[in-house]
Amino acid sequence: MRLTRCLVAIAVLCAACGPTVEPGAKGGESPTSSPTASPSPTPVTSPLSLENATPLIFFRDAADFEQVDGVTWDGVVGVATGVPDYHAANPPETLFGFPTEIRNRTGAVTNKVNVYGLKSFSATWADDGVHFCLIEPFNTLGANGIPATLREGSAEGGISTIMQVGKIYEQGSTYVESCSFAGDRAIVVQSGGQGIGVAQYWVIQVSAAKVLWTHDFVNGQMPMSLVASPDSRHIAENFLGPDGSETSTVYTGDGIKLTQFKASVSGFSWDGSTVVLSSRLAPQPAFAVRLATGKVIWSAPTASGQYVWNVKAQPNGDGLAVALADAASRPGPSTGGFPAVDLYLLRGDGTPITLLRRVYW
Repeated sequence: MRLTRCLVAIAVLCAACGPTVEPGAKGGESPTSSPTASPSPTPVTSPLSLENATPLIFFRDAADFEQVDGVTWDGVVGVATGVPDYHAANPPETLFGFPTEIRNRTGAVTNKVNVYGLKSFSATWADDGVHFCLIEPFNTLGANGIPATLREGSAEGGISTIMQVGKIYEQGSTYVESCSFAGDRAIVVQSGGQGIGVAQYWVIQVSAAKVLWTHDFVNGQMPMSLVASPDSRHIAENFLGPDGSETSTVYTGDGIKLTQFKASVSGFSWDGSTVVLSSRLAPQPAFAVRLATGKVIWSAPTASGQYVWNVKAQPNGDGLAVALADAASRPGPSTGGFPAVDLYLLRGDGTPITLLRRVYW
C-alpha cells in the first residue's frame, strides 16, 4: 500500500527499552547511511532473465514510465517483459490480482472467480503468497451501514466465508489490513467518517473464525492509520497530535502493548523485528529501527521535503525496501499519478544493497 505519512517528531522513543534514541546517538548501533550516488535518474536497459518463482520488486523505469523493470532482493536489476499490472501482486510478486481473475508473471490466468472486486482487486494477499482475505460487500449506498463479511480465497481456486465482522458504510471503508495463514490471523479495519482515520479494528483467528481482541476508537482519539506486520503479530497505531506531531503505539498480535515511538510506523520487516519510521521534520525522512531495542540500524540521507511513499518487507527474509518521494514533486497524468521515488534496498542489518533513483513504484 502506498504511504503518505504526515508530520512526525525527530526523536525515536522506545518506551519499553529506555530513553529516547536519536539517529547516531552514542551507545546505539551505528546507523548505516545509504549510497550517496548521483541524484540523476536510474534508467534500466539490460533484460531481466530469472526464474518465474524468484521474488522480485517490479517498478516503472525512470526514463520511460511505460517500461516495467524488476529488482531482486539481492540487487539484480533488469527490464521485465510481459508482466501484468503489478500493483495487486502477492508478496513475492509472482501472482497478480484482477477484478475477475488472477494471473501469473506470463499473464496467464491461474484462477477465474468473479468475486474479487469492482474496478480493482479488492483482496489482501496472505503471507504464504497463495491465499488472500477480502471483505464483502465492497460498498453500500445505505446510510446506516450493513454487516461486513470476512472471506478467504486461494489463487488455486475457491472462496469461503470466515465470519461477519464490522459494517460497511456509505462514506467509509472496511478492509483487511493484514492476512496471515502462517500466523492464523487476519486484521480487519473500519475507517472513520469520510474514510478518514481508524474507527475500530479487529484481530481475528482465521481457523477458529473468532475475534481475539479489538480496539474501538469511536469515543476517543482515532489513529490516523494502522500498519501491521506481514504475519499480523505486530500492529502499529499511528496517531496525529493536536500540535501536528505523531506517535505510534505498537501492540503484539495478542493485544499486549509493546512499545511507543515518537514517529509514525510506515512498515515492518517480514518477521516484525524491525520497523521503518517516517519523519518529515527530522533531517532524515526515514529510519529503520530494531523493535526490541529502539536502536537505529539505517537512516536515509538528509533530504529536505522527502517522505516515505512505500515500504515492503522481503518475503521470508529480513530485507526491506523503502521508497522516498519528494513532497515538491507533482506527478502528472503521464505517470498515472505516481511520484518519482528513490528506492532503497536494505539488508536485514541495515546495510544498503542498491539505490534506484527517480523510479516509479
